[in-house]
Amino acid sequence: MRRDSEISVDPAGGEGFHNPRQNVATLIGFSIIVLWLIAPLLAAPIFYFFTDRLGIAPMPAWGAVIFGHNLVVVVGIPVLVLFWEREPLSSIGLRKISGLDILSAVIVFLLFNWITGMTDTLLFGLRPPRTPDNSAAGAVAISSIPIWFWSIRALTNGAAEEMSCRGYAIERLEKLTGITWLAASISCTADIVSHLPVWGLPGTLAMAPGQILFTYFYVKRRSLAASMTAHILTNMFATVVWPLLPVYWQYIYWRVTRF
Repeated sequence: MRRDSEISVDPAGGEGFHNPRQNVATLIGFSIIVLWLIAPLLAAPIFYFFTDRLGIAPMPAWGAVIFGHNLVVVVGIPVLVLFWEREPLSSIGLRKISGLDILSAVIVFLLFNWITGMTDTLLFGLRPPRTPDNSAAGAVAISSIPIWFWSIRALTNGAAEEMSCRGYAIERLEKLTGITWLAASISCTADIVSHLPVWGLPGTLAMAPGQILFTYFYVKRRSLAASMTAHILTNMFATVVWPLLPVYWQYIYWRVTRF
């Protein structure tokens, strides 16, 4: 984690960027993030272009849209940081992952599931199913879509969201403002709001505490690899692992995460 003594903050507030090259590069970086956040609004026309114009089957077409959408961030941001900003990848929190990072990521993954379950209960009154059989409906709906699709989505979305909304956004906003909590708040708010077009207001409210947890986790550990691990574990469990669990274990999960 970077110490405060390692950051030179000018009287205007933030450390700022004194190199015009970095100013332009960082503006491009923020633009990439904004485009990534609003991309769900543009996904449908691209999807229909693949299916109607190119004749690609719906599922591969949708997988290509998601993969390409996330690849822009996962490849674009590191290239911009290294070759345009001329900064090391550690400047966006990307460093070698440690055992403590992995352990912390697993704990955050468990906390995310518990917090989301509690939020569902408090906001929407969703109670645990009374019998194991009643817990299987959601799993059946998810498993009707191929595992490869969910796996691509879980891996690329987890990596892209953490790299854009945590690693790059928080580090650069903190450098500009000199205020960690402000940088984290702006980034987290933008991330939460971006879920509205797909999740709707109820779904966005339900997942907001989890996004706050991910933001806090990054600010405390400053390890992008750890944040990606926690997010990917969360995605993979929800869409790949959980539907494959025996019905009884799905029921146990519901009982543990909801009261």
